[in-house]
Amino acid sequence: MTTTAEKIIDIQIDRDALRAAVSFVRGADAQRLTPALVRAVLSDRSVAIDDDVAARIDEFCRLVGEKVIKPEQPFDVAIGTHPQDAVNGAFRSAFTTNESPNAYDRWLDTGVHCVKAGDVLGTVKPPTDGVAGRNIHGKAIEPKTLHGKSIGLGDGISCDNEGALTATHDGRLVVDGLNVSIVPIEAIDGDVIVGRDVGTLESDAFVNGNVGDGVHLIAKQSLVIDGSIEGARIAVGHDLFVTRGMVGATGGGITAGRDVALKFAEEAEIEAQRHLVASTNLVNCTLRSGGCVIAPSATIVGGELTARYRVLARVIGGEACTPTKVTVGPGIEVARRAAELEDKLKGVRQLLDKVNVRLAPLQNNVRRLTPAQKEEMTELSFEVSQLQETMQAIETERKGLLASLSDGSFIQVSELIHEGVEFVIADRRTTIKRDMHGPVKIQRCKHKGSTELVAHEQKTGRTITLASRRID
Repeated sequence: MTTTAEKIIDIQIDRDALRAAVSFVRGADAQRLTPALVRAVLSDRSVAIDDDVAARIDEFCRLVGEKVIKPEQPFDVAIGTHPQDAVNGAFRSAFTTNESPNAYDRWLDTGVHCVKAGDVLGTVKPPTDGVAGRNIHGKAIEPKTLHGKSIGLGDGISCDNEGALTATHDGRLVVDGLNVSIVPIEAIDGDVIVGRDVGTLESDAFVNGNVGDGVHLIAKQSLVIDGSIEGARIAVGHDLFVTRGMVGATGGGITAGRDVALKFAEEAEIEAQRHLVASTNLVNCTLRSGGCVIAPSATIVGGELTARYRVLARVIGGEACTPTKVTVGPGIEVARRAAELEDKLKGVRQLLDKVNVRLAPLQNNVRRLTPAQKEEMTELSFEVSQLQETMQAIETERKGLLASLSDGSFIQVSELIHEGVEFVIADRRTTIKRDMHGPVKIQRCKHKGSTELVAHEQKTGRTITLASRRID
């Protein structure tokens, strides 16, 4: 860059070399600014000058001359392009739409759905390849992925030239990542009631009816119930999908190895190893989810709900302060274990200090030690090494547990949290003292230097510290 040019313009190049801007130096003589001078400066900085850049340089010089651009105001003259990563193919279900506001409907896109031969299943979108970008120096920027993956079509599916998928035989639609297939399913027509023995269902099964009081139904794979459940006990190995809901006042309950999806549940006990999805009301239930409770359109009132990661609901609690408890996070056992490890770490550290006190004088007089003292020093050094390894193992486990207590678990309520609702997140507990209007997000986090339960009011942007206590 020439000395003259340095007195007239400044050049700013972004760290990623995707943008170069020029600015006119305050107090410089605008008459000395020419496109040729700017091009020369940019060339000295290895900026590629193409027609677009040349046009931008001309515009910059014109605007400076017309005093439209103020001194020291940056003006982009060269703009690179970001690379575009490849995009995998996608499957769009014909049964529901992703635009549905109801999580219960959206769950159907990847949940359990029974089809018959000839049913249109949806469409597949082909993958797109990655596109290289280019920086302001004219060098290519390769995308992270060059080629997208196609949707894999398994048994029971045909695809036409337009990407429309059709079932070639009856079964259950399975969407597993990028793979779509139809698996055989065992069909049971009519209601399942006491006295009707359907045995243990070994494969995916479909009940075209209700499951009545007193029935104990076992399915080793996934189960679809096109009806309701009343007072039955059901155990499934994979997913359970109920098109209506469940009333379990006489002792009904559900256990599932993966997801449970149903419209409503009353007086029921439900345990899902992964997610629990509902669309209307969850009333006086005992619910346990190893993942999330996804019910953004539902009211949760009465009973106890426990989820490992998060709970989404429209309303939680009732107008009459109905006892309702919602727990998320890793659980108090994790906090207790972390506290135990902290006490254990202190004990090991104290023992290590005592050993070091005995070892130090021996190490400071190595040449004068007797054979017995040398042997003692060796034994103490080994003990120090063992204690240090023990401390490291304890500290690693303790840090992992403490990190899990702050893993981002939360409760999201879109409309209303009633007075009297009890929330437990990890090792802290609070009871809501007055109605709280949504949208609001309850979580455990560091706030003003201490660990608290807080409510983020998403309309106002306020963060409110809730009166909480640590669970011993």
